[in-house]
Amino acid sequence: MVTEREAEKAILIFSCHKSCGVDGIYAEHLKYASQRHLLLLSMCISSFFLHGFLPDSMISVVLIPIVKNKVGDINSKDNYRPIALASVLSKVVEMVLLNRLDGYLHTCDNQFGFKNNHGTDQCIYVLKELISIVL
Repeated sequence: MVTEREAEKAILIFSCHKSCGVDGIYAEHLKYASQRHLLLLSMCISSFFLHGFLPDSMISVVLIPIVKNKVGDINSKDNYRPIALASVLSKVVEMVLLNRLDGYLHTCDNQFGFKNNHGTDQCIYVLKELISIVL
């Protein structure tokens, strides 16, 4: 059972004034919702976990083309990259799941990418130290 606190913790991570997904729900809608809405949301998330089902509106994304190089050829498809605007509700479900699984997901100490508190600056430092030892 997902608690209201878990749902609230997941919601508080999101920034305000960002685009919404297909469903038209913004992060602000959830951030400023009442406790009753948090209870209903936590019950919905519990139901999603129990039944393994998410509505299509939560799975669908809106693809927006973004120009890579503004001084380049804007008529070339190679000068665009897509960004996907996912539903805020699906992001809340993902955050709740990530927070629950975080204690079980372990990676190698030598991994620096896609890992909290491990950036490329630390990797570069380790690499420089290893090179200085060898030389």
